[in-house]
Amino acid sequence: MRLLRQVDNGVFELTKELREQDIPRHAILSHTSSLDDPDEISFHDFHQGFLKPNIEHIKPAGIAKLRFCADQAARNGLNYVWVDTCCIDKDSSAVLQAAPATGRSTTTIGLG
Repeated sequence: MRLLRQVDNGVFELTKELREQDIPRHAILSHTSSLDDPDEISFHDFHQGFLKPNIEHIKPAGIAKLRFCADQAARNGLNYVWVDTCCIDKDSSAVLQAAPATGRSTTTIGLG
C-alpha cells in the first residue's frame, strides 16, 4: 500500500510501498472519480514529476481535492492520506487486488 503526505512546502509525496505492519494511521478520501477527468491526479502523475510546487495551474481541481483531504486529515491528527486515483497503480493487478482493506485505523473524509 502507498500513502500520500503533504510536506512543508505544500508538495505531495507518495510513500514507497508499505508492508502491512508499517502502515500508519491515515485518512481515506471517499469520492467519485473518473480517470477521464483531466483534473484528476493519478499515480502516474507522481512518477512523471507533475506534483511539484505551483502545480495548481495544471490540474487545479485535482490539487484542491488533495489539499482539502490533507488539511482535513491534519485537523484529525493524521499525516497520511489514501486516495485511490493517486495511491493505486492501476496497471498492476497485484496492487489492485490488495488495495481495498488493510484492517488499520483510518478516518474517512467524504467529498459531496
